[in-house]
Parts: sequence; C-alpha cells; structure tokens
Amino acid sequence: MKVKITVSFKKGIFNPEGDTILRTLNKIGYENVKKVGIERSFILELSEEMPEEKINEIAQNILSNPVIEDYTVTKE
Repeated sequence: MKVKITVSFKKGIFNPEGDTILRTLNKIGYENVKKVGIERSFILELSEEMPEEKINEIAQNILSNPVIEDYTVTKE
C-alpha cells in the first residue's frame, strides 16, 4: 500500500522560495505569472494497512510544521 502526503504553506504564510521564483519569472519576461506555490510530496510504501490516525501523526509531527503548513493524505 502507498500513501502520498503533500505538504504546503498555509494560506497567508509567506513563501520565500515561491516568491523568489516568481520574481525571476517576471524579470525574464513571464509577467503573466502572478503566484508560485511550492508543495512537497512524500510517498510512504507500507508493508500493511496503517490506521489513518498513525498516518496523520507522521504527517503532522514529522513531515510538516503544523504552525505554518497544512498537509493532505491520499491513499494510492
């Protein structure tokens, strides 16, 4: 079984990497790009079914910073 955990900044949190990429794109002629969002994805390959609460525990306590980031879990 595979689980995909996607981590991104919460709405309203400044994203310095995305902002740097946006400024670079605008500077080299891509003025129509108005925002760049950055997400990180983690694929967990599990040997057996894991309770959703344990997956959320991994996502919240290890893979993300819950103060500034949100995450989503998708079972593949």
